[in-house]
Amino acid sequence: MDAPLPPPAYADGEQTDFVLIEKFGYVADREDATTATCLLQGPDLKGSIKVTFCAACPPRVSYFCVHATEYDRADLDLGPAILATEGPLVLLSAMLPSPSDMFHPVTKQYFVYHAGTDDTDGEGKKASRPSLKHLPNPGRYHEFEEASATLLRTCSKHHSSSGSTLHPHGANQNDHDCEACEFVIVAKRSARVRRTQHELCLYHSEKQAWSIKTAKVSGDAPYNHHWTDKAIAIGGDDGVVAWVNLGRDILFCDVLAETPTLCPVELPPLIPASKGVGTGDPRCSRDVTIADGFIRYTQLQIRIVPGSFMDDGAVTFDGWKAAKCSMAIDARSLPLAEASWQQHTGLLELDSSQISMLLPSLVVDEGSTIAFERLHVGLPTLSLLDDDIVYFLAKIDYRDVEHTAYVLALDLRNKTMKSVAEFGAKNTIGLGQAFIASTISKYISKLLQGN
Repeated sequence: MDAPLPPPAYADGEQTDFVLIEKFGYVADREDATTATCLLQGPDLKGSIKVTFCAACPPRVSYFCVHATEYDRADLDLGPAILATEGPLVLLSAMLPSPSDMFHPVTKQYFVYHAGTDDTDGEGKKASRPSLKHLPNPGRYHEFEEASATLLRTCSKHHSSSGSTLHPHGANQNDHDCEACEFVIVAKRSARVRRTQHELCLYHSEKQAWSIKTAKVSGDAPYNHHWTDKAIAIGGDDGVVAWVNLGRDILFCDVLAETPTLCPVELPPLIPASKGVGTGDPRCSRDVTIADGFIRYTQLQIRIVPGSFMDDGAVTFDGWKAAKCSMAIDARSLPLAEASWQQHTGLLELDSSQISMLLPSLVVDEGSTIAFERLHVGLPTLSLLDDDIVYFLAKIDYRDVEHTAYVLALDLRNKTMKSVAEFGAKNTIGLGQAFIASTISKYISKLLQGN
């Protein structure tokens, strides 16, 4: 696939500390102030690889490009991907050829992108350009579940009063990045290789090595396999992370503790299930994030017109239901004694007529338009800056990758559509995978300003 034309990084000089960025990257040779390069390390690998980020203000979707100097574009077509972001760091994966291994002709390689540092905090530290690090291959022994991969930043010089050494989402003024900062990658060990139910894989940048830890479950109740849809870094001296199963619960874990503890907390039922309508992939209708010391959870439900299902998968709906709630979280408070969810603004309902009035005409092939009632809408994504804004992916058909898709910004409190942006659907998988929310733009914007 070819990279799209780069959108303007910021409109009219406006900056943003938050972006929606495509999870899957493009194979293209792009270069600007955000570009970082590293040599490929490994017996079968050659040349170098570089990564460039192209940022845009939501609801436009940002993206990234990957280029390997000694490999054809087809060699990388299995797709580079973002596994996690945290502050100026991005954990990336890419499949590269491994010709000497007849059983594994391609191998997955992992990289950490760092957006660089400046001296805006007045600490006298030396500014650095963006960098890219090729991580040692974890191999089969340290094989991990990629959906659970999380980045934690640690610093031996800075500790906040909240006990957190990192600020994973919002533009927290205490966030920093200095020469003493290190990072840790943590993920659940793959079920194919783990010996016990709750094993973790960790990579410490300071040691440049992978390791294994075994976690225990808090309380006496047995807890079996946890499917992870999303991983969130919370922080603290013990490195608390949250592994989210959007259909069931959140599994908190203090991964840097000597013996990590797993603490499951059930997600509340925000919207009663509709009779005769399945939930499907929970990523299509739910999102969880963290901001300003709160875990935030939102759920979307489409009101489908009875009898409107067609053989081609098309369906008509007559409105939305949406709800959200939050729970205070402190990295020092694990294991949680009790989960206290607080619901916000009650249940929001919008009729299709209200929604259509808020939107411009959506144009498809040859100038024809489509009624909003026929669009498939999903992938709610909570803003990391505004508690009331939720972004949605809208497609003519959830399976479609040819027509233009749209990203909708909806203000749940005021029941208004803030803005709409076109989005190429080729990198989407249904309504469950397309883009993620990240604050990497906070650091990229500094690079672009200085260019």
